Parts: sequence; structure tokens; C-alpha cells
Amino acid sequence: MTTRPPHWRVDIYYSGFTTLEIEAADADAAILKGRVEAAYRLSLATMADPDGAMAQLVTTLEPWEECDTAEPMAQKE
Repeated sequence: MTTRPPHWRVDIYYSGFTTLEIEAADADAAILKGRVEAAYRLSLATMADPDGAMAQLVTTLEPWEECDTAEPMAQKE
């Protein structure tokens, strides 16, 4: 039986928190994966409407890595 990595509840701060569920071996890896996922989601939002309000908002977001956290979640069956 293959053991899956634990799931983590990750909060990434970009002028406000984005909460993600990430599968990773440990909290540090979960935070790194969460940062990549949050940046990817923001890039998709700006590509959908590059001159719109979302693009203007995204350009003002500031990361604050000291606030990024990861908490273990109960294992899914």
C-alpha cells in the first residue's frame, strides 16, 4: 500500500490571505507549493482580463512571506 503525503491547510499572504489545501511531505514544502499555486492563480486572473480591474489589483499585491503558514489536516481516506 502506498502512503500518500499529508495534506496541509496553507495560508499565503498577498495583501490578504489565500487559503489552499496542499499535499506535501512537510510544512515547508507545503508553503512553497502554496506560494507557487497562489501566484499561478493570480496570473490566470490577470490573463483573463489584462486591462481590467483584476489586473490592476494584482499589480498592487504585496507578498508577506513571514505570514505564510501551514497546518496539518486530517488524512483523507
